[in-house]
Amino acid sequence: VTFKSAPTSEMPQAVVISVHGKCEYSENGLSFSELRPHHVLNQGVVLRTGPGARVDVFFRRIGTTVRLQPDSEVKLEKMSRSTTAGVAEMQTLLHLRKGRIFTAVRSSVPGSTLEIRNAAGRSVVEGGGSGRYIITADGTQIADKNSAIPLKVIGDTGITVIEPGQSYRAKEGKMLPVA
Repeated sequence: VTFKSAPTSEMPQAVVISVHGKCEYSENGLSFSELRPHHVLNQGVVLRTGPGARVDVFFRRIGTTVRLQPDSEVKLEKMSRSTTAGVAEMQTLLHLRKGRIFTAVRSSVPGSTLEIRNAAGRSVVEGGGSGRYIITADGTQIADKNSAIPLKVIGDTGITVIEPGQSYRAKEGKMLPVA
């Protein structure tokens, strides 16, 4: 996908791919504006969707697409780049405040991390590879059976690793197969 309106940058950026229904963004968390395709999002932006609405966002440099489902809200808390031993690493932290997201990771950057904060703590996808995950604000995480990268949930009680084909519900503290 090529985005002509997105300027080239070495720093991580998020670009809106598609918008369906009422989707808004805010750079200060107070005043919201209509979200449109090709909009470039930077660190600190809050996205929200109305009932029946959804937005797809592509995180450049880490090869990750996030779909914010209807009636959801997420803050792009951190999008940073660092270098370890001459290799670029990207760190992305999203705070899922309400609703749920679907995430498709196709990262070719081995030292990168994607973290999603929710009621369970932090859901973390580390390193290069691919995977698909569903994460809810109330603490449910699901890893698709074909995911190459497990999902780590770091919470108050420690670390829970969600292998491909499993789901974890933080409220019950139960690991379940994906049905």
